[in-house]
Amino acid sequence: MHFGTIAAIAAIFALAGCAGTDSHTRILEKEGAVRVDPAPPGQPYDFVVSIRNVKDIGYDPDNKATRDELAIRMLREQCPSSRVIGETVISTGEYLLGNAARSYAVQVRCKP
Repeated sequence: MHFGTIAAIAAIFALAGCAGTDSHTRILEKEGAVRVDPAPPGQPYDFVVSIRNVKDIGYDPDNKATRDELAIRMLREQCPSSRVIGETVISTGEYLLGNAARSYAVQVRCKP
């Protein structure tokens, strides 16, 4: 097999689950690290995207820009013109290595 072909195949597999990709988002969803729920009635937002702060290479859910981008990506089909209007931080203790364990409830509005 030609070296270029091998490199191309390796690149495809490497990108399959990289942070910031749809594949990575689906992995987070499957693992329960991210979830989308409709907002409770009467709220000024339409969805809540719950994000646990699990670490991964190239992915830092404790970074607000990362959370906002993930929330928008999760909802791009249901509401293409969505925007983050707020979030609630929920502390859930500590991980084994002493890092703070927390979840973020990112509030997203579909209408501009």
